[in-house]
Amino acid sequence: MSLMGIKEFSQRTGISKSALRFYETKELLTPMKKNAKGYRFYCQEQVKEARMIANLRLAEVPLENIKQWQGIQEPSRREDYLDSLLQTIQKRVEILENSIRFLKGDFQDVSLIEKAPDTILWYKETANVGKFGPLFRERLREFQKLDVPVHALYLKYISGESLVHAHIGFGIQACTGIDIPHNVNVETMQGGLCIALPVSIAEEQIKQHYNQLLEYASQNQWYPAGPIIEWYRGPSFSQHDLLLPVVNWRGENEG
Repeated sequence: MSLMGIKEFSQRTGISKSALRFYETKELLTPMKKNAKGYRFYCQEQVKEARMIANLRLAEVPLENIKQWQGIQEPSRREDYLDSLLQTIQKRVEILENSIRFLKGDFQDVSLIEKAPDTILWYKETANVGKFGPLFRERLREFQKLDVPVHALYLKYISGESLVHAHIGFGIQACTGIDIPHNVNVETMQGGLCIALPVSIAEEQIKQHYNQLLEYASQNQWYPAGPIIEWYRGPSFSQHDLLLPVVNWRGENEG
């Protein structure tokens, strides 16, 4: 077997000698031989492995994941594990690309957020545009009597123009033990990526903002994963955003 010193191996792989020494200390790549003076020698078969390690490190794959991949002996399982690492890397790249698009875009108020999961009780209601406040307050008083904290309010449009049919939602703790009325729909909202647009509580041009979110999604290669939801939170529920759950055009949810 023909061996090469660390200098030649470094030139052959394009990996610095200091990086090769680091790989050795982390037990990622051990020289085939060390002589009495401590000189390291590698073989041609290690070139591909070294380049793979270097590229995984450049992609910020954790050391323990690289070691786990190296420890798999069965070729098919080894390939499957590498595929899972590559999928994770690809998702991170896509998130970075989308963040760049947001930063370069003309929609300065729009942002990309990771919405946390929530347990929501939905009630179907009807009111004029901008007049759902009394219905929210009535339901909040009911929750207060039951001593059930509500941390967020939601509104999901169903139909109508001036007279609007919608679901109004109340975010509660998942473990809250209450008797659910028969006319209430309980949803465990999954977390995931959303396009968010802050709006004023008294905003009259709410329809325009709905269209703005949909336009942004279309221009930036996002596909709506659900209806637009109005989200109220913070002190006195004074913080108001429109949320549009999204996936990319290849159908993968980034969250």
